[in-house]
Amino acid sequence: LDSTRAFAGSLLDDQNELATVSAAHASLQLELLTRANLEPANFGEYVEDLRKALSWAFSLDGDALLGIRLVAAGLPLWNELSLGTESKRNCERALAEYEQIGCTDRTLKLKLVVGLATLNTYLSKESAETIALYRTAIQLARQIGDAAVECRALGALATYQMLPGDDKGAWETVTTMREVAVRANDRSEERRV
Repeated sequence: LDSTRAFAGSLLDDQNELATVSAAHASLQLELLTRANLEPANFGEYVEDLRKALSWAFSLDGDALLGIRLVAAGLPLWNELSLGTESKRNCERALAEYEQIGCTDRTLKLKLVVGLATLNTYLSKESAETIALYRTAIQLARQIGDAAVECRALGALATYQMLPGDDKGAWETVTTMREVAVRANDRSEERRV
């Protein structure tokens, strides 16, 4: 099967169609991941296709924005497969590409920052970096008006602060979370009236 793929790839390359087919493959992977109709039994297949799509998207001939979107959409898959290190590496690369291409989609950035903060909670010894990521997520959520994500990020930050015994910091964070939740609920009630 690998030799067949290699042969087909060389034929596409000879016909100058490899980039077109790779772009279509990456777009299909994004569509599959965003639909979230992935069958658990096939997760291994999806992750291999995702890796190939990312490899192309972040190549010189690729589409960095598509790659960034693929990483954001792939977070649940990597989580299900316990591929935290791979997920973290991809989030870091996607965020670097985000800045490099001057992307302005704050919702996309928020997904990546929340994903990386969550991964750092378990995979990084750099607590200052993890706290900074949660604070960035909270700020982005406020900017786009997503109180639910803001509350989740505040809750995760409070939990992270409690681990080393920062009870005062955790209490302040939980208090802020409560205020955000109350304000969001008040806005929700106003819309119903």
